[in-house]
Amino acid sequence: MAAPDSIHGKEESMNGPRQNRIRWKLLAPLGAALIYGMAMARPVAAQVLYGTLVGHVTDPNGAAVPGAKVLITNQGTNISRDVASDSAGDYNFTDVVPGTYTVQVTREGFKTYERKDVQVTLNAVIRADVPLQVGTVSQTIEVKGAPPALQTDTPEVHSNLEASTLEQLPMPPGMNYQYAYRALPGFSPPQNSHSIPTNPSRSLAFNVNGTSNNQNNTRIDGVSTYNVQLPHVTSYVPSLESIQEVNVVTDDFDAEQGFAGGSAINVETKSGTNSFHGSVFENHSNNHLTAWPMLFDGADANVGNKPKLVFNELGGAVGGPIKKDKLFFFSSYQGTFNHRNLQAFGTVPTAAMINGDLSMDTTHIIYDPTTGDLNNASGRAQFSASADSADPTFNALCTPTSATYSASTNSCLNMIPTARLDPITQKILAYLPSPDRPVNSAGQVNRDLFVSGPFHFHRKQVDNKINFAATDKFNLIGTFGFLHYDTFAPTRLGKALGNVISGSGGTSNPGNGSGNTYRTTIMGTYTLTPNFLLDAHFGYAKQGTASVQPFLGTNIGSDVLGIPGTNGTRNFESGWPEFDISGFDTIGIDSNFMPYYRHDPQYQYVANFNWQHGTHNVRFGTDAYRMGLNHQQAEFLSAAYGAQGGFNFNRAVTQSCLTVNADGITCDESSPNSRFNGFASFLLGMSNQDGKALQVPDVYHIHTWLYSAYVRDRWNFRPRLTFDYGLRWEYFAVPARPDRGIERYDSDPASATFNQVLVCGVGSVPNNCGINVSKKLFAPRVGFAYRATDTLVVRAGYGISYDPYFGLEALRDNYPIMVQLIQSSFSDFFPVGTQGTTPASSLQTGLVALTAPSLGNGVIPIPGEVGFSGWPKNFKRGYVESWNISVQKELGQGFTAQAGYVGTRQVRQMAYFNLNAGQVIGAGTAGEPLFNQTLTAPTGPRSADSIELRPFGSGHYNSLQAKLEKRYAKGLSLTVAYTWGKAIDMVDNSDENPGADDGRLQLLQYLYLNRAIAGYDRTHSLSVIHIWDLPFGSGQRWLSGPSVASKIAGGWQMSGLATWYSGAPFTAYSSEGAWNTPGSRQTADQVGPIRRTGVIDPNAPYYDVSAFADVSSARLGTMGFNTLRGPSQANWDLGIYRKFKLSERYNLEFRTLSFNFTNAPPFDLPDGELGDGSSFMSVSGTVNVARESLSQRQFEFALRLTF
Repeated sequence: MAAPDSIHGKEESMNGPRQNRIRWKLLAPLGAALIYGMAMARPVAAQVLYGTLVGHVTDPNGAAVPGAKVLITNQGTNISRDVASDSAGDYNFTDVVPGTYTVQVTREGFKTYERKDVQVTLNAVIRADVPLQVGTVSQTIEVKGAPPALQTDTPEVHSNLEASTLEQLPMPPGMNYQYAYRALPGFSPPQNSHSIPTNPSRSLAFNVNGTSNNQNNTRIDGVSTYNVQLPHVTSYVPSLESIQEVNVVTDDFDAEQGFAGGSAINVETKSGTNSFHGSVFENHSNNHLTAWPMLFDGADANVGNKPKLVFNELGGAVGGPIKKDKLFFFSSYQGTFNHRNLQAFGTVPTAAMINGDLSMDTTHIIYDPTTGDLNNASGRAQFSASADSADPTFNALCTPTSATYSASTNSCLNMIPTARLDPITQKILAYLPSPDRPVNSAGQVNRDLFVSGPFHFHRKQVDNKINFAATDKFNLIGTFGFLHYDTFAPTRLGKALGNVISGSGGTSNPGNGSGNTYRTTIMGTYTLTPNFLLDAHFGYAKQGTASVQPFLGTNIGSDVLGIPGTNGTRNFESGWPEFDISGFDTIGIDSNFMPYYRHDPQYQYVANFNWQHGTHNVRFGTDAYRMGLNHQQAEFLSAAYGAQGGFNFNRAVTQSCLTVNADGITCDESSPNSRFNGFASFLLGMSNQDGKALQVPDVYHIHTWLYSAYVRDRWNFRPRLTFDYGLRWEYFAVPARPDRGIERYDSDPASATFNQVLVCGVGSVPNNCGINVSKKLFAPRVGFAYRATDTLVVRAGYGISYDPYFGLEALRDNYPIMVQLIQSSFSDFFPVGTQGTTPASSLQTGLVALTAPSLGNGVIPIPGEVGFSGWPKNFKRGYVESWNISVQKELGQGFTAQAGYVGTRQVRQMAYFNLNAGQVIGAGTAGEPLFNQTLTAPTGPRSADSIELRPFGSGHYNSLQAKLEKRYAKGLSLTVAYTWGKAIDMVDNSDENPGADDGRLQLLQYLYLNRAIAGYDRTHSLSVIHIWDLPFGSGQRWLSGPSVASKIAGGWQMSGLATWYSGAPFTAYSSEGAWNTPGSRQTADQVGPIRRTGVIDPNAPYYDVSAFADVSSARLGTMGFNTLRGPSQANWDLGIYRKFKLSERYNLEFRTLSFNFTNAPPFDLPDGELGDGSSFMSVSGTVNVARESLSQRQFEFALRLTF
């Protein structure tokens, strides 16, 4: 059936005339500013892309000196700017390109003052006060050394990571600058997130100051770079060699900084200068340089030679003048080449099992589902095969030597007659590899296949920048970044696919992945008058990625295996269907989201004005940000299977009900079972569930707009006191499709369209479906900085930030964009079919054909088993309040120390709440509100998840954050950061469901019990960055003479990043045998004092298990959520560098890097599931430490040439 245009539309089409009018009303002022700004502006981004340089000019008596000429000159580019000090003696340079400057001040009657090496950093106000001395202008006073490293004029809480630090720290393979966030106060440990095809930049996920991980906004050269589908990571990570500075603001944001609640991160790439500078490097690691991993239950793999691992990274950078003092360039390249041989164990059937002989397991019974009561599965007969070839139940494997052979009946128990073996399953099983490891002593097939295969991940990226000083007033900057990747991950079952082999460095997708990511920015600034500046920029980024499983292009399900209803006519519907067999490796595609092809663009338009009026620095501007998803991916909420279709084979189909309940149908107790029961169900072709997803359009599209405007005044009220206050306005438009709006499920029983989907913009349904979003989101920001003395600063601030989470992923493919088939048996004991009839082969029957629904008047019924995820009619966006008060002190000898209280409060914290979560404990489906309200619906009672993004309570965070810093001097730099904090919330992140993702409750009457320690909380975190030039050799303290010992001992550097985190929280859960409350979890009972044993062993508990008891009834457990803590985590990454001076211009470094130098395993949380039996409370794994599935010690060698 052809998809109607109103479902999929065209990417370039608009959203209808009404939305266009609204958009242009919002964009008109911005457009005018941009046209004017780009016509006569220099392209640099907003103030977040620049720094500010301020100071106070005084005479020898301390009186203000007005009218002094202040000239600042970039030492790299020789570009200068000048202003005159005002009547109060103050000067102020805004929109200063970060770099190293010379400050020169002249005034008749005074000597010329000159201070060199003043570092202006990104998004910071640098103070350089000027004490003039009486004399003539021809006399010059040269001041050496940088100004005090104090934050004197802004109240925000921020940290800076400069190129010199990033390049000297030991960065793990991948060289991702975000790894250094481990050293910043208020950050949870950054972690790898998602597969390589979904996140090819390998961006890290983290929480900041107790807020959602979706509330971090990273701007690269001024442009936001969300991963539009998954905004808790970025779409692009610049190469390490290209980064000049990373500025991280974590509290009391400037009014200009928005679309962030946790952190506003600004990344500036390097620029060229009047001199050619550059670097060339190569890093190498391999399996011989890597320790054995701690595998716990897989320790038998830690024998012989370690699996192949070859990791190479190479690249370089160069920058310089195209025209001196005018036009400059910078370009970098980084190539990452990761090759591994992956190993895993799988579970596959033996040849005898494939042919129906399940008799090796004599302790479990295989029952015939066609016998006994066809309503409740009682009275079933055990399978038996005859040794007589003339018997219809004959199986040639039944012989007198068989383990279950009976001479009296000439038959074998637990053996399926050959005639009953489904022919389609036999076709499937012919593709399986044979076991190569013996069964265990109990006759159970488990981990009987050892597999290995090659994995690779190649990534190549370039980052470029052009700076053009067109005139004294007009400057332009253009940047371009490009990333290409390709990857391959093998599967366990070869021709039969199966699960991807784990340990592949972040990937979870089988087969090939490839794609390109682009980013570009055009920035400009123009000086309208010495006190009035304009800056504007336009940015564009697009992440393109694809992930394709093997054997795509052949309809294996329908054409090769002959299963009706599987696959389809389009390429993404081809390949293997999914066959899940209880206790065995999945056969076919193991992921319901494969394949996928994604193209996700984002555009940003920004204009800002800066006005210096006396002691007031006023800045105001606007920002419009469009982002979209364009996907071909048949992934659907709550769908078990993808576009190829799939089948599940459980154990119960070949069990027998021993005790029938009073209703005569259901059964609470079954015969003992094993994985042989699951495989027997498969041999018979009898699945208990099957399904498929139909993507109606070939490609579906969705986009949204984010708008903002702000005004901010930085008032130098007194020479030592600065106030910073402003107001920000934000508007988050309702997402839309190119030719219409999105879809909304009507959950209001009083509505005429209850339990139906409204297709926005079709028929009588308005384009926004009546979804109300506020246009009055105003966020005040206020703070002060007080310089009590020249070496002591007190700062405080308060601000509001709105949760920027836009949730396009959850909205992208709702019904009717995607149509879902789910066929489930009426009881676990029976295959899919009609109750009371003789069960039939699900494979030979196949899947019901799916068709696209008609949109009609825009109001369409939705099948009861089809899930939905959307926005409510009245959408109330949450916000974050943040505050801080801190003290910073210069200690001397280059040291500064600061300590402060940093807090946040999440108001109307957003989460995905399931409207159909069970509200009656123990009632199961009958306790689901929508199920009860739709019992007589034509589409059947609603049993599927019905999810809305809505406010879900509040959360708060309080912390002490302290830092001791020593600027690099005399061969040493040191940064020690400590955080003591607590984060409490109702749900951890905006894109999570309290029950399914956070393991808490969705019971409305008990929601208050969800208030608990956040899952990412760490009470204590400590980090140390050290960079130390060892004091030996020429020019150093020891062995400085011209001796051989001096040459050997000189030129060494030791750098490192050491971190320690206290344990993360977790919950003890009951086995939930009687809980039966869909959408919520049941905690265990506490029956004794909690005692931590601290034992790390998969066979011993980390906590004394006698303190916990299972809950055998339908009630809440007595324990709360996240009341226990797991092991702490310590890590030290160490680098030893030897520097060789080849000439005045060229330097060579040989580096030896060690990640997790002490080989301290970062242990995972204990098993909190009482239902897991003996493994309850045991530790049996390691945790993600942002090193791509590696946690053990790893050495790396590197060469780096600089010039």
